[in-house]
Amino acid sequence: MRSEERAGIVFAVLLFLWGTVVCDPFRIFARYLIRVSDRAFRFVGMPDIVSCILMTVLICLLTLILLKISGTRFVIFIPCAIAAACLGGFTVWGFVKGEVYVPEACALAVPVIILIALYLLKLDKILVWVADIYIFSLPVALITYLITYPLSRAFPAAEKFLYINRNCDVDLTYPFEGLAGIPGFVFGIFLFVIVSLPVIYLAMGKRKGVSEGR
Repeated sequence: MRSEERAGIVFAVLLFLWGTVVCDPFRIFARYLIRVSDRAFRFVGMPDIVSCILMTVLICLLTLILLKISGTRFVIFIPCAIAAACLGGFTVWGFVKGEVYVPEACALAVPVIILIALYLLKLDKILVWVADIYIFSLPVALITYLITYPLSRAFPAAEKFLYINRNCDVDLTYPFEGLAGIPGFVFGIFLFVIVSLPVIYLAMGKRKGVSEGR
């Protein structure tokens, strides 16, 4: 299967399943990135509006970097690196806070166990698909952070239909709310369109290398 076809399928499935427990490991991955970058920006005293823009750009840049790597023979190591980093971060944070959130621990441990089995069985084709799932979880997360979650905050009644927002607590548009009399989610749509263009360009047939044809 061509890489652009795989990308389209993965993105569509993630978008449909994002509000379910199946996507918990990928939601946690995106949320960890936001938490780390938010703490870093707050530490240096970055204004909220600049911080939110930079977090959006950083997620986009990471997506592009992972897409480039996915076109090389190192693509099969993307899932392992991300899953291990998330589980490691969770473990360290648990020691620091002195508590463990069991559902999150399970959501992070299960992918590691599955990945170990995939590596032992040398199922590289499946690992390429898993790599794309991790990669495209980032733009799907941005949809919730920039559009659907801010939309549900502006129109609480919409939350009943936006199950994609399940367990979402990140709003990257709050500093824009009411700016020039425009709702925050409108700025979110604009930001998402801007950062999505390079991702779409790279994902739709521009990846060459090992992952092509797998």
